[in-house]
Amino acid sequence: MIYVDLCPMCGVLREMDVTGFQTAVVDADGRTIELLTRAFHCKACTCFVRSDEVLDVPEHREDVRLDDPSPEGVDAFQAERTAEGV
Repeated sequence: MIYVDLCPMCGVLREMDVTGFQTAVVDADGRTIELLTRAFHCKACTCFVRSDEVLDVPEHREDVRLDDPSPEGVDAFQAERTAEGV
C-alpha cells in the first residue's frame, strides 16, 4: 500500500514512510487495551506529517486487520466495532 499526503515542509503531495508501535493502556473499567499508533513521515524530507491511532481490545484480537492497514481498512474495523457495541 502506498500512502500519499501533503507534506507541510515540501508543500506538495509526497509518498509517506509509515512506522507503527503498540502501547498498552488501562481503561476506566480496568481492562488492558492496546493502542496501535502509526506515524507518517515524508519520504523526501522525513518531516513528520501525521499520525493515527486504533484501539485493539485483546479479547477481539482476531478482528484486527493487520493485512489491511489502509485508512479504509481501519475505518471498516472501527465501524464494525461500533456496530457491535464495543
